[in-house]
Amino acid sequence: MRVGRHASDPGATIVLYTDGLVEERGHSIDAGIGRVAAAIAAHGADDAGELADAVLRDVGARGDLDDDVALLVVRFTELGETRSGAVAGDVSVVRAGP
Repeated sequence: MRVGRHASDPGATIVLYTDGLVEERGHSIDAGIGRVAAAIAAHGADDAGELADAVLRDVGARGDLDDDVALLVVRFTELGETRSGAVAGDVSVVRAGP
């Protein structure tokens, strides 16, 4: 396994998501990625939990998705600063596998 380090500025944000958030039958995956990018641009100043809520809301994550959705938002803080974890307020799109 390769391990590396990367310095990030305080306030920098990483948003990771699975394909279930951006894929929709009959539509280009680029359209889904564009919706996520637009949501991040519109709500990027929000804290991590609020940003996660906004991405799920704006992208249209709903209960009738064909695939599972995972979303992780990480906001970097000053070295030594600690914060409690934030969880998106609407995690209703959760289901068990087959």
